[in-house]
Amino acid sequence: MCGITGFFSYENKINPKKYYEAHLKIAHRGPDDEGFISYTDNQLEFFKGNDTDRYFSKLSHINDAKESNLIIGHRRLSIIDLSYHGHQPFEFENLFLSYNGEIFNYIELREELKKEGYIFTTKTDTEVFLKAYHFWGVEAFNKFNGMWAASIYNMDDNSLVLTRDRFGIKPLYYSNDNESLYFASEVKFITEFVNVSLNQNIVNEYLDNCHLDFSEDTFYNEISELAPGSYLIYNSEKIIIKEYWTFTPNLNDDISYEKAQNNISMLFDKSIDFRMRSDVEVGSLLSGGLDSNAIVGNLNYRNNLGKNFQVFSAVFNDEKFSEKKYIDITLKKTPLLKENFIYPNPDEIKDKLDKILYFQEFPFRSLSVFSQFEIYNYIKKNTNVKVLLNGQGSDEQFAGYTYHYIYLLAQHLKDFKLLNYLKELNMYSKNRNVKKIKETINVVKLILKNDRKYLQFDSNILTSKLFSEFKYTPMREYLRYEDRNSMMASVESRLPFMDYNLIEYSFKIRNEYKIHNGENKKILRDTVKSYIPEEILNRKDKMGFVSPQEVWQKSILKDLILSKLNDIPATLQGFVKDYYDNGHNEWAKVWRIFCFYYWKKLNGL
Repeated sequence: MCGITGFFSYENKINPKKYYEAHLKIAHRGPDDEGFISYTDNQLEFFKGNDTDRYFSKLSHINDAKESNLIIGHRRLSIIDLSYHGHQPFEFENLFLSYNGEIFNYIELREELKKEGYIFTTKTDTEVFLKAYHFWGVEAFNKFNGMWAASIYNMDDNSLVLTRDRFGIKPLYYSNDNESLYFASEVKFITEFVNVSLNQNIVNEYLDNCHLDFSEDTFYNEISELAPGSYLIYNSEKIIIKEYWTFTPNLNDDISYEKAQNNISMLFDKSIDFRMRSDVEVGSLLSGGLDSNAIVGNLNYRNNLGKNFQVFSAVFNDEKFSEKKYIDITLKKTPLLKENFIYPNPDEIKDKLDKILYFQEFPFRSLSVFSQFEIYNYIKKNTNVKVLLNGQGSDEQFAGYTYHYIYLLAQHLKDFKLLNYLKELNMYSKNRNVKKIKETINVVKLILKNDRKYLQFDSNILTSKLFSEFKYTPMREYLRYEDRNSMMASVESRLPFMDYNLIEYSFKIRNEYKIHNGENKKILRDTVKSYIPEEILNRKDKMGFVSPQEVWQKSILKDLILSKLNDIPATLQGFVKDYYDNGHNEWAKVWRIFCFYYWKKLNGL
């Protein structure tokens, strides 16, 4: 887990000192080592920085390099093979890799490559990554099980390849400005070189619809994300962007429930085993919900916890927002766990908001980001945990959100399965205390909806919706929060539910396996029921990762928000004032308005 930066141009050169100053803005992503390559006048050299491993102390400092057409930099957070062997950029046969992430199946790929004649001199996944690319080319990306953002420079043809994992777990931004390519794990590197302006379409999507990180566009017109599951080729002729992962959901009605459950169990076990591969201490988040309990319970059930396995939970004094009572149930039944309770203090939001926005880089949806920020801060200051397991991705593939019921009902009605429709509607109404007539109206509206930006109606309605949540929103948004908060604390976050084998399989099974008799995530619940507490398995009051934000906005944060009214356009000031005068209760939009204009001023835009 690391951070990468880079500049490449066939026409222009960059000042190494200015490059290094910008590069240091992502130092938090990799405190253990750093390295650089520079290509000038047909000569490529390696350079060190202030934090380079002492093994490479004889290298010249990057500040002393000549102005260059290419510089690629790396910051290392050591997770696999903690020795100097993991230093990057990594070289093999005139290929140079700077890479952020982990290839979890690197051991298996290494054995496969050994049979092809490759010799390995390190125990790193980095070496496997580069030699796999050397052998398979871009097809190597489809063989990787992991999370990554990487640059590969080919000195033989003076070209560059950028690549990103299937779901965009690891970030990669770029700007093609004045015949120069800048790229990095975070935009704060690029903005040191590129004059940026606001992308008003992205601003409006955030303010009006709370859509974030749903496309390759960012809040800046001049900076793009590399799309998940794709790669970019930069050569002397042009930039080419291609997808390497082109999976399309295709339901298979021939898969029995028993077979599906067995396969999901096997894939989940394997995913967790992969993500436990580490040469540093591993811990896990733990809430009172199904997903984090499934991860911890699985480790405990298969005797993979070890003694004093550390778990971390954000809890609140207000029991309405706190899951502590459920977490305590898990702790009582799993004595090997060492719990760390973190109580996010809303009084500290005012003092920490600038810092949170600095690391997040863009506005965010809610103050659950603050709670997550506090967890990672705690881990950094109080423990030796460097890898943290997290339950993200389960809801989006197994239909875990309440609104997913509407999409199932819409599919039943569209297929004229009226008995199924009425049965699920009755159970949904009973379990969630909703009005049948109102929900039926919502179902009909969904079927007739013209805006199909995120829905592919030639496919199954629920499946299309779930898959769009991986491809567009909100999954990419949540991954940004997770990456920035974890890397702020120099901690690697790993997501067992985001294993591509598990995801691809989950999009082959029928809707009824996911929601059945008013119970969501049905097949996952049945898969993990042998190793998580019954009280958690049968919960109907899903909370997600929440914070008592509405209460905070009306009390502790009121003065802060109102003090920034002058930074908000007059057309929106009345909306914020009406909220505090009890004219409406759209607290979420009030937050977005405040957060955006606070961020805008903070960044001098």
